[in-house]
Amino acid sequence: MKLKILFFAIIGGFIIQACTCSTCGDKGEYYMVPDSVRSETDKFVISKTGREFFEKYIHFNYEESKKLEDSYYIAYSFRDLQKEFIDEKISFIVDTTGTVMESAEVSGIPEVKKNPEHCKFSLNEDEARKVAISEDFPKGINDWEVSFRWSAEFDRYVWHILTVESESGSPDNYKGKGEEMIISPADGSVITRRKWHVR
Repeated sequence: MKLKILFFAIIGGFIIQACTCSTCGDKGEYYMVPDSVRSETDKFVISKTGREFFEKYIHFNYEESKKLEDSYYIAYSFRDLQKEFIDEKISFIVDTTGTVMESAEVSGIPEVKKNPEHCKFSLNEDEARKVAISEDFPKGINDWEVSFRWSAEFDRYVWHILTVESESGSPDNYKGKGEEMIISPADGSVITRRKWHVR
């Protein structure tokens, strides 16, 4: 019996040392962002979303946040379990004190406090498609590419619908043209509609 206990104890030791899951071996990597830095990044996001929205829909992403050479890459997850299409990433870069670096892009933070009318996200994908149909958006040669995404151009989340009218060539020498429509998820209004082409 003692030999069996000793055997399982040794095996258990090897398993613990070999484990690299998020709850043991890689924990140091996941927690590379100090609490003091994270506290500042939380404050930055909350300054844009408000605390209630932040606590309900936004969560720090331990797996993607990481230490860079002299700064930190910060990532949060933006999810709404009641709306499956909302599963996005917030990202930005801060210095070692947690201050956002102005030279780096801030992506994906809903401006709830500044523009609450842009952050209702009432339209789902089917409804966005209906808007495009009502606007006689061309079908194209392929199925529409429809995505809920962050638009750096408009500084908000949008429904983006893209159609391809023609395409040729290889991935390294692609040529194509078509049209895109950007729709407000808040009220279904068309933000812009325009042609695109790759020559």
